[in-house]
Amino acid sequence: DSMSVPPLSLSVLESNLQENIADTLEACIFYPRNEYKVCSEYMENGRSLQRLLDDARRIMNDTLDSRILSFTVVGYASPEGAESRNVLLSYRRAQNLASVLHSESIIHETEISVSGAGSSWEHLPYSINTVKTYGKEFIDFVEPHSAHSHRGFEAFSNDKSHTYLNGYIYPYLRVSVVRIIYQRKEGR
Repeated sequence: DSMSVPPLSLSVLESNLQENIADTLEACIFYPRNEYKVCSEYMENGRSLQRLLDDARRIMNDTLDSRILSFTVVGYASPEGAESRNVLLSYRRAQNLASVLHSESIIHETEISVSGAGSSWEHLPYSINTVKTYGKEFIDFVEPHSAHSHRGFEAFSNDKSHTYLNGYIYPYLRVSVVRIIYQRKEGR
């Protein structure tokens, strides 16, 4: 696939939490349209998944110095199709990724909070900022439709804008986000 994922696909953020340090490990895994199984060859999933596995193993193996506070996987879908179908698809994405993490002996599936959020409108600004091909013209196109249901986009099914959405924006909306919040003992 010729699209490349920005280096934002994995980040570690630090903040103070009482006397200890809480860290958040986050990774995004992307999906082709209508797919829910993790495909390491799609976009840069292989690299993102390996980094996630390596960092998660480091945290899980460091039980003396850190402990997991929460482990969540949330799946999302692009706005094509019925929202009820998108909710199911997004849940399947999250569930499949949780199964992959379990199969890699990262964490037991029952310890992972899994959910499907349906259409991924919250990732739309990220997609627009990532692609930046049409800039203001594209934002002017998206803003009037994003306040309404995804059905607003169906009017553009044969339009150049819809082709652009399908090729450059929607792939970033078809995502599962893994978030591991863990706490390290102070001074470690």
